[in-house]
Amino acid sequence: MMFVFTSVPGLITPFDESETANPLLADRIADDLSESTLVDSSGSAQLNESAAEAFFVDASEDEVRSILGIDDRRSFNVSITNSTTGTQLDEYAVGDPVPDETGQVTVTQRILLADGESYWLSVRVW
Repeated sequence: MMFVFTSVPGLITPFDESETANPLLADRIADDLSESTLVDSSGSAQLNESAAEAFFVDASEDEVRSILGIDDRRSFNVSITNSTTGTQLDEYAVGDPVPDETGQVTVTQRILLADGESYWLSVRVW
C-alpha cells in the first residue's frame, strides 16, 4: 500500500498546470521540428531552407504557436545557432525573449545541417 501512495503524485504530474519547466513539451517540439517541419525528409538532419523561412519568417506568432502546440500560458523560444561559432541566425529565431534570470526554463537541442555546417536547433519553454 505504501507504493501506491508514493506514486500517486507522479501519476497526476502530467496534468498539473503549474508554471514549472516542461521537458516533455520541449522534447516534443524539438523532435517535430528536427524530424519533419524544418528538414528535407524524415530521418534527415538537412535543414530545408524554404521550410525554415516559412516557419521562422513568414508565420505569425499565433501560427507558430499552433504549429508547436503551445497555448498562450506558456512562453517559448526557438532558434538556430551555428554550432562552431555560436552565432545565432537572427532570421531563424522566433518566440519570446529568453529570460535573463535563472529559473524554470527547459532547453532542448538538436543538430541540423546546412551548407556543410552543423547548427543547433534550440527549443526553450518556460
